Amino acid sequence: MRESLKREEIVRGRRLIAAILRSDKRVAGVTLTLRFRHQPSNNQATLPPRRVAIHLSSRIKGAVVRNRLKRWLREIYRRNKDWFAPGFDYLIQVKPDAARLNFHQLKQELQNLARATYTPSSTLTESRTSSSPLTGGNKGEGVTLPDTTYQTKPFVPKPRSGNAQNAA
Repeated sequence: MRESLKREEIVRGRRLIAAILRSDKRVAGVTLTLRFRHQPSNNQATLPPRRVAIHLSSRIKGAVVRNRLKRWLREIYRRNKDWFAPGFDYLIQVKPDAARLNFHQLKQELQNLARATYTPSSTLTESRTSSSPLTGGNKGEGVTLPDTTYQTKPFVPKPRSGNAQNAA
């Protein structure tokens, strides 16, 4: 049995990742941010597979720590694909504070983020529409978010601070 992700389950290429970043759909947590985008499909009979990309902040120091976080997140995704809606591209962005988490804490946060975007019974069992995973089927009902403070919001870049020497 193959234990790694299949090639078609991985988002590859700058253009695809840039398209996910341009999408307004995201759920932010304490140490992770989950961005997602609907994949365009030529065949309406079958949905394209869900795909994932992982991006770590350059502020996470140490190759050992960065590689461990990537391995853990790939493993969490591989074993729990049903948390994510098929037909969507996902980008998991990791903040520097994630280096302090253990495997189970990281898994819990990713599960909370995925749960905020998708519940399996609401989207694909009733219809195969191209709606966002934040809406439920074609009944117009929204997916209820967990009791935590996860909300979707558009990306607004933060202003960069100037050089510390110029602050005088």
